Amino acid sequence: MVDRHAALVLAAGDPLVDVSVTVDDDETISKLDERSGNPSFERGGCESVSGGQIGAILSAVREDLGLEPKVCAGGSASNLAKAIAMLRKQEGFEPNAAFFGCRGNDEDGAYFARELDECGVRTIGPIAENARTGTCLCLVSGQTGERTMRTCNGASALVCAEDWPPAASHQQGLVGVDHVHAEGYYFRNPDLMRKILVTPTPKNATKSVDLASFELVRSKRDEIWALLAPRDGDPDAKTLVDILFCNKDEAEAFVGERDLEVLSRLASVVVVSLGAEGCMAMHGGKTYRAPAPEIKVVDTTGAGDFFTAGFLHAYLKGQGIQEACEAACRAGAAACLQVGTDTNQVSEALLGMS
Repeated sequence: MVDRHAALVLAAGDPLVDVSVTVDDDETISKLDERSGNPSFERGGCESVSGGQIGAILSAVREDLGLEPKVCAGGSASNLAKAIAMLRKQEGFEPNAAFFGCRGNDEDGAYFARELDECGVRTIGPIAENARTGTCLCLVSGQTGERTMRTCNGASALVCAEDWPPAASHQQGLVGVDHVHAEGYYFRNPDLMRKILVTPTPKNATKSVDLASFELVRSKRDEIWALLAPRDGDPDAKTLVDILFCNKDEAEAFVGERDLEVLSRLASVVVVSLGAEGCMAMHGGKTYRAPAPEIKVVDTTGAGDFFTAGFLHAYLKGQGIQEACEAACRAGAAACLQVGTDTNQVSEALLGMS
């Protein structure tokens, strides 16, 4: 019998304000990167830049291209929390999602919290008095819908291990949490990530992480493996993570020449999104696969986060791995049908796929 209990999901990560702009051709994105002073950045991924570099690109977008970007509350974990709340509301349940991260005490920080509140997501975590809320510039190809992200973390980079667990006096902290998801960008701070994964919760919550981006995996591969893998030779060792999420590029960057099955050492369930090819999941020695809906991609921003939310939503209410994979592919595809991560539009797209 399916357990439809409304599991409370707490997503931890960087609170960012997304600034998205769609340009006609791929070459334009490379030219915009040149304006930032970093023409060697790779397309399709996510690189850290300064606020000044983002400002230079935005000036070129507005002055040279005559375009006005779309703004929304973003960040990987934030997108996941918004998507969980959306999926809950679609089925007539309370949103039951929360977000943890460090934002600035500024206009963008207030906007971020207000936007999440309107989605039904409560925001907890420290507020930095003397730092700006982070910004993510999303350059979207009008030809392919692929997004290239340039991120200034701002206040979100100030979060540390001492901030976890969130104090019980701050929006109830971890009380009532059934599942904790930590976005992979927190691997830049191994002490914080480890504390999130090892700290017990009042309800013994399950936990998941994602691998964030292929650039981060390349730079932190050894540290990530050391954190997630059980100690060799210890038969009683357990993984710190129940579910590991990644896309194909991140998985290949992580395992190198080894078979993807090696990822099964790191979590009870491993889910790999494969873009237009759907997804695969590994659990209990079995491999599951699900196809992706055929769509015309507009913008891939947030697609991975909505994919993860789709899987978690189905899995945490008692559905099987196969059903969770199918739900993940639908949610990820729906997120690709619009610019940005407006959950109202994603919700409408999902209803059309059901």
